[in-house]
Amino acid sequence: MSCSRITMQLVANGFLLAMNAICCMGPDGGTDYCALPPATRCRRSAPLIRLIGQAISLVRSNFMQSAPIHPRTILPALALLAAAAGASAACRPISGDVFIDRVFDVAFTELPDQILGSASGMLSMVCDATDKRAEIRPQFSGLRYARDVSTGGGYFSPAYEINPTSPLIVFSFKYGACDEFDPECPIEEVENGGIDLRDGVPELVNIVGGDRKDIVLSISIYSRGGPMRDVAAAPLGTVATTFSGSGGTHHVTAGFRFRAQTCAVTPQSVTLDPIDARTLDRQQSAGEKSFNVAVNCGASGRPLVLEMSDVHDLANTGDVLAPAPGTTTTGVALQVLQDGTPVRMQQPWSYGTTTGTVMSVPFSARYLRTPAELRTGSILGEVSLLADYY
Repeated sequence: MSCSRITMQLVANGFLLAMNAICCMGPDGGTDYCALPPATRCRRSAPLIRLIGQAISLVRSNFMQSAPIHPRTILPALALLAAAAGASAACRPISGDVFIDRVFDVAFTELPDQILGSASGMLSMVCDATDKRAEIRPQFSGLRYARDVSTGGGYFSPAYEINPTSPLIVFSFKYGACDEFDPECPIEEVENGGIDLRDGVPELVNIVGGDRKDIVLSISIYSRGGPMRDVAAAPLGTVATTFSGSGGTHHVTAGFRFRAQTCAVTPQSVTLDPIDARTLDRQQSAGEKSFNVAVNCGASGRPLVLEMSDVHDLANTGDVLAPAPGTTTTGVALQVLQDGTPVRMQQPWSYGTTTGTVMSVPFSARYLRTPAELRTGSILGEVSLLADYY
């Protein structure tokens, strides 16, 4: 049997391991076994040295027990080293987790699939050069799939609802890559403006072009068509982005508040019948006369809110009107009522829901005796009526 010395080298993640082995030839000319001498060496990083040292000590312990070491025995140890080196690749977050927290002020429309608002947040991280494959995994909470909405250009996207009268929510993302210290990464152009997300369905994308990865999550709000109502802010879920098991998360919280939209109010002039001064002095109020105000709102089924203001006393919050210029009487005032109750100025009140057509809102007006000396003449008063729907 003849023996010879060979040298084996392994380069793993930039670290060099050199091993001298003594290989002996069997009688048939084939390699019988290889054994490692006590001397092995490795250099550079301390963490990798510890990993390599553990693998080498395993091989050397077998040698010290005088057990022959076949070349196939060495290969698992080398594979272990390569796997340990590869496992060190990871992403380092720059932005940390991203929180999209928004209450949307939106305008009501009866039309479906109208964009009402949007918000977005960008997650940034630096990854190993070999980390190009990203998994984008949405996990929604408190949301139900409603339907696909038309997002323009012939595209449709999955939309989610919080309840049957909430606006609809579409989730999508875009991404880009650049060098770590570039001021801004160019975001890839994609059809429909973004890649749609469905609850619980991961999206896999290759993000190349640099070690910095930017992922932009967008939420878009659409009208559902028909009644919609305010929704208090609540968590809607998360979207996790991972490269080789590490990454970051978008957290989404949202609510909706509908902006007031003003209805058209038809101006109205009301003339009260003359009243005898002695009757007014005795009854304290008299001459009540009914009238209607036409209110035209552009939507149906919306909460209607009315508010009246004194034109000639903007600070008035009571239920008696200030006399307008041209008034010649004293001891008399005018008062507006609805359903027999005096209307207080600058105090909004709910008045059912809109019909989508002209509504006739009933009021009445009357004379009211005041403490001042009662003198005959004429009295004028003016109010403005504001009608809003939400």
